[in-house]
Amino acid sequence: NAIDALEENKVTNPCIEIEMTADGDNVTVAITNNGPAIAESAKNRLFDPFFTTKPPGKGTGLGLSISYQIVVDRHGGELRCESVPEDTTFHIVIPIARNIAASDPSAKSPMSVRYKDRQDVPETAHSSEDETTTALSA
Repeated sequence: NAIDALEENKVTNPCIEIEMTADGDNVTVAITNNGPAIAESAKNRLFDPFFTTKPPGKGTGLGLSISYQIVVDRHGGELRCESVPEDTTFHIVIPIARNIAASDPSAKSPMSVRYKDRQDVPETAHSSEDETTTALSA
């Protein structure tokens, strides 16, 4: 979306910045561009399914809606937008850990990964058939 906005508005010196930070509880990704501000009339509908400001045939209006479902509904995070001329930022905040077993005892943590005889993972991430190991690398 940011690339499209920068190209469509012929922004001089277009720039997209991605910043990631972590505190004790969350990982935050901020994606900022120096394009035009999002219209006030569109701000309240950004995450609605099938809402788009693009011309017909250019977009489905599902990207931000699906992103919202993944970040907020699935992971219990936040997805919000701040927009003024030459400074539009989408903030994605995702909890580092979440107790999903409390809401659904049969659910497995989305961070759990099963590795078995894979060559593309660190040696410490391999597990036996009966155990699941989560390996996070810096």
